[in-house]
Amino acid sequence: MHIKKYIRNDIQSKLTELSNEQQEVQNSFSNLEKTNFKNAHYKIEITSFWKNTSGGSETDCTVTVKGTLENAIAESEKEFMRINKRPDVQGRYKAGIVLGNRTFGIPEEYWRQYTMYQKQKQNK
Repeated sequence: MHIKKYIRNDIQSKLTELSNEQQEVQNSFSNLEKTNFKNAHYKIEITSFWKNTSGGSETDCTVTVKGTLENAIAESEKEFMRINKRPDVQGRYKAGIVLGNRTFGIPEEYWRQYTMYQKQKQNK
């Protein structure tokens, strides 16, 4: 195969990928308009602060929950504590909402209030 033909095929492949991705993003707009945020699919990831430290054997946790964002945070914390056999969560959170085949990040200021740590702070 000549290099020009190879490059042409590579470019065409990338255009097809981008077209498919663009369609998924457009579908996400449609899904967003139909989403009930009190009964949505939220994806919560908690990365342990101790995972890569010397002697650290903790496991990260990713949970997808249908319901409210507050409930999704609570369920992810329960799962994190269960798999790491600890009474608290010491990790970095990342929250997103699932719209179709894609997950879109939710800024921290929208979910921080629901974390175990923030709730404990508010109760003091």
